[in-house]
Amino acid sequence: MAPNRNYVAMEILVDELARSGVRDACLSPGNRSAPLAFALARNPRVKVWTHIDERSAGFFALGLARADGRPVVIACTSGTAAANLLPAVVEAHHSGVSLIVLTADRPPELRERSAGQTIDQLRLYGAHARWSFDLGVPEPTAAGMRHVRAAACRAVAEARGGPAGVAHLNLPMRDPLDPSEEEALPAEISELPLGVEPHTVVHAGEQRIAGEALAPVLARLEAAERPCIYAGPLDEGEPVAAAVRALADRLDAPVIAEPISNLRRGELRSRLVTGYEALLRDPDFAAAARPDLVLRVGAPPTSRTLATWLDG
Repeated sequence: MAPNRNYVAMEILVDELARSGVRDACLSPGNRSAPLAFALARNPRVKVWTHIDERSAGFFALGLARADGRPVVIACTSGTAAANLLPAVVEAHHSGVSLIVLTADRPPELRERSAGQTIDQLRLYGAHARWSFDLGVPEPTAAGMRHVRAAACRAVAEARGGPAGVAHLNLPMRDPLDPSEEEALPAEISELPLGVEPHTVVHAGEQRIAGEALAPVLARLEAAERPCIYAGPLDEGEPVAAAVRALADRLDAPVIAEPISNLRRGELRSRLVTGYEALLRDPDFAAAARPDLVLRVGAPPTSRTLATWLDG
């Protein structure tokens, strides 16, 4: 590749994402995002899935992230291409799925000037992105490239959460692939060789409920005559499944799990009620089986029939 500050910055950005655990990227190519597309394609640790339509890319990435449990990158060009990712961003936000959205953008001097493919991309996804950051035009200095690395590490940490969600990096670039003599960039400009360990290590604190808050909840659960545990979508893995199974056994309670809940698996098989939609449409069964206390784990139910029954 010819020397170009944009490509060097994007190569470093992708390298840092890979160091931090990213293994998949969904790409909708465009002119402004060309340096990013080349950097993704040339990194051997990242598998690139190419989609012509950004909406398809967004939901494909959503499925990958949900299935694999890792943050997945979505990369697109500037303008309304980035706006087409909003439905997937909203879905990821409410489902607790890790996505890292990389949107190429015009440089600041072309914003608010009626330039083509230019919209306000800052905070484009509003409250649906747990972290949004404008990286700024790449600076061909060691400090500038350390800034890129740190932002990539922060994006992965924010996407992983807790809870997991969407991190958005906006990437303004001038003349995406236009080299010039004064921009001959030394290979060691980042002051950090391409490698394995992340530039910035982020440690997440452990969230726990105080014992004095748990005691009255457990007392109410044990006093219930017909307790029920509802498990909605969540991405907490085996420890939560084991804990829910232990509590269900202790209370002798059924577990109703959404089809997309990751608790709907072998760990809870003997306690699971999977055909609840059909069962609850029988008024006699619904009345006889109505619980006197419900413990919800994860997101609320999507089934109106189930939601009405649980609220009753």
